[in-house]
Amino acid sequence: MENHPIEFYLGANSAAGFVSLFSELYNENSRNAVILKGGPGTGKSTLMKKIAAAAAERGDDTVEYIHCSSDPDSLDAVIFDDGKCCIADGTAPHTLDPKWPGAVDQIINLGDCWDKAKLVENKEKIVEICKRKTKLYEMAYKFIGTANIAMKENFSLIEPLIRKEKLQLMVDRLVESELPRVGAEGKEKRRLLSGITPNGVFGYFDTVEALCRRVYVFEDEHGIAPIAMARLRDAAVRMGYTVYGCYCPVEPLEKLEHLLIPSLSLGFVTANEWHRYEGESVKTVNMRNYLTTAELKNCRARLAFNNRSVKELLEEAVLKLSQAKELHGMLEKYYVDAMDFAGVEQRGQEAMRLFGLA
Repeated sequence: MENHPIEFYLGANSAAGFVSLFSELYNENSRNAVILKGGPGTGKSTLMKKIAAAAAERGDDTVEYIHCSSDPDSLDAVIFDDGKCCIADGTAPHTLDPKWPGAVDQIINLGDCWDKAKLVENKEKIVEICKRKTKLYEMAYKFIGTANIAMKENFSLIEPLIRKEKLQLMVDRLVESELPRVGAEGKEKRRLLSGITPNGVFGYFDTVEALCRRVYVFEDEHGIAPIAMARLRDAAVRMGYTVYGCYCPVEPLEKLEHLLIPSLSLGFVTANEWHRYEGESVKTVNMRNYLTTAELKNCRARLAFNNRSVKELLEEAVLKLSQAKELHGMLEKYYVDAMDFAGVEQRGQEAMRLFGLA
């Protein structure tokens, strides 16, 4: 495996609005979870980067960097110590509150370090920027939702053409050759490898190389790979493996695009116009071979029209997200000016001590 960081998203700008998978961050068996509260520009992402760096310097090769889909340069969370610890931004739109206060999780509030009087001075500007941001996000989600309608219509045209028995045979052969039983029921960790962001449809495919030496690439222009991925996921969990199920950001609760099995150093990756996998593969599977291609020509024009529509709609969504990011930058300036960053540093040291990293 290559020496790449493990990077994902746990939030998606999707057809259903913002969808959070932050429930995947920790559970009652976790050792320590810190939830950060505070406004934009208060130092949450910087603090999390310091925690990640400290964990990595201790030799932890399980550190997961969870990026923000509204600004991939920022972190939403860090998971480390083999999944036993995490620190996360617990503010909207991925609000988190303690489930087992003190026993597992606790809050560090960076809002304790701001000068409220300075923020009150700029109240009208802050409120106005927040309103404008909300409208831009609403517009972005409408564009993504409309794109998803076109994507669903394409699948409705393709579904009758799927050679279901042949597809199942391919999955069965992969299960037989690659997934020997290792124990009782395994589990799925839900993640996103790509996101619809202000920078475009942006993915972290180096994560595949970080976790997997052997990769099957499913070349799929018609959206049928998720059927195979879901069946492979079910089989892998049934055979006792812990897997990363990586979902489509347009439909992050339903459409599985990639499957990573670190204990086998094995990955199954979907490649298409939106995410090109450029790493090495043990085999490329052309999903077109699982369609009745003779009948494909009857709907080719409609498929092409919808694909063009999807591209233009997602470009508009990205534009709205980039405009929202610009407003977020303006908002951050008010909070940066109001922050006592020496106090933030003290709370960062508190977090370091909680995790045994100080």
